[in-house]
Amino acid sequence: YLQQMRALQTATLAAVAATATPAPSLSVGADRQALAHMIKNKQIPLAFETALNQGDQTALEFVCNNVDPDEIFRYPGTLSQPVLLSLLQQLSLRLDSDTDLKFRYMEHIVEVLQPHDDDISVMVPKVIEGLMQSLNEFYNLTANPQLKRQARVLNQLVRNLRKI
Repeated sequence: YLQQMRALQTATLAAVAATATPAPSLSVGADRQALAHMIKNKQIPLAFETALNQGDQTALEFVCNNVDPDEIFRYPGTLSQPVLLSLLQQLSLRLDSDTDLKFRYMEHIVEVLQPHDDDISVMVPKVIEGLMQSLNEFYNLTANPQLKRQARVLNQLVRNLRKI
């Protein structure tokens, strides 16, 4: 278990350091089947960890589209702090697709993220900075008033998180 957590933390650090999402895996169909199997068998944390470790934005979007964020965040601690931070960082990379869903996930994550947790505290400022930049860029580029409002509210939540 500790070895898995270290591997996950290493993957989180790599995800935070990444400036672009790598190319998708060649076995996209097999990856989706494996992720769908995990979700079907209620192995939700494993599905998120797998998608994040793949470094494939479409795999992560697949998991997010097949897991209700209200359900996953109903029970605190379902996802570890490193997974939450990595998920927040990855979701903020591309706000131009599945925006409503990504904003729902981000709102939940910001509510439960513990910025002073020993496993993530070093990475939190960089992730928050990147998230705020992405939200500001999205706000300035989108014409949809509802999405603008959501971006503004989320930006305020992130600012409040920074003050903790």
